[in-house]
Amino acid sequence: MRKRSSYVASILFTSILLVMPSCKDDEPAPPAKLSFAESLVTVSEEDGIIEIELVLDKPAKEDITIEYSLDGTAIDVVTAGSQYVPDYEILNDDYLEVEIAKGETTGTIEIELFSDYFLEEDETIEIEIQSVDSDAVEITNDDDIEITVLQEDDGTIVLLDWPEPGANGDADMDLFLKAGSTFVAGSADESTSPGEFVFIPASIGNTSFGACYNYYSGTLDPLNFEVIFAEVVAGALEPEANYTKYQATYTAVNKNPWTSLSSLKVVQTFQTVGGVCSNFSGITVPSSGSRVEQMETMSFMKRGGVNSNSRSALSRILKEGRIN
Repeated sequence: MRKRSSYVASILFTSILLVMPSCKDDEPAPPAKLSFAESLVTVSEEDGIIEIELVLDKPAKEDITIEYSLDGTAIDVVTAGSQYVPDYEILNDDYLEVEIAKGETTGTIEIELFSDYFLEEDETIEIEIQSVDSDAVEITNDDDIEITVLQEDDGTIVLLDWPEPGANGDADMDLFLKAGSTFVAGSADESTSPGEFVFIPASIGNTSFGACYNYYSGTLDPLNFEVIFAEVVAGALEPEANYTKYQATYTAVNKNPWTSLSSLKVVQTFQTVGGVCSNFSGITVPSSGSRVEQMETMSFMKRGGVNSNSRSALSRILKEGRIN
């Protein structure tokens, strides 16, 4: 009897174990871990559209929306508004949001990088995850990414040069470029020291330009000036012997102060073909004036509040023979 009782008890105990739920079955599955695929990325302005991936370590149980923030020295279109020249644009339908669909493990932030007419230091785009609308997802410590945007290397520097102040007088000149019917670049430091310049990136493609060389103020009469086109290849200036140069002379009748409004004074035209400037016209000196119009508030004059095409940058470039 003792053996039979033990056998029956064993069967009952086993049956109870089979029907009792496991404690582990009641525990929720650990959340999926969310992070950026990389923490550091290096790109170039000329790369155009880039993609930044956010990843889960296992498929999403539901559609999730991730909110993120932007920072860094580069400026996006929304932040730039009408005050500054933007460096990039977020192409996703919802600004500062990215989605990962149910069953998927990745979401993508699409960024379009802009080549511009400024010479500047390498810039950064910093993106940080702020929140996710699912309790089934955990944000990890890899919640941010820094994108370094390298300055466009190839292109052409357009330099407007005139005499240093001296016994014969002084002058302040400005340089403006128009692509088609749109003003795209300008350099207008308030200084009688010579040297206004802009940078035309090779990635701009085939474009027709009109140039305006403004005699803003001064006493030089005549004012002899020179325009120099210097190609930049892989960050280095071509030898001076390869520069394209044009000379012209203004007189007092060509002066236009900031308060003067007049018709457009494009005095030279040229084209970029395959990223190289060509098909130059000579410089046509207007019978009077040289100004295009009042421009203090034009957006292309501002680059994060600072004109990056500064004389200090120009001096360094000409001295070192490199743009970065």
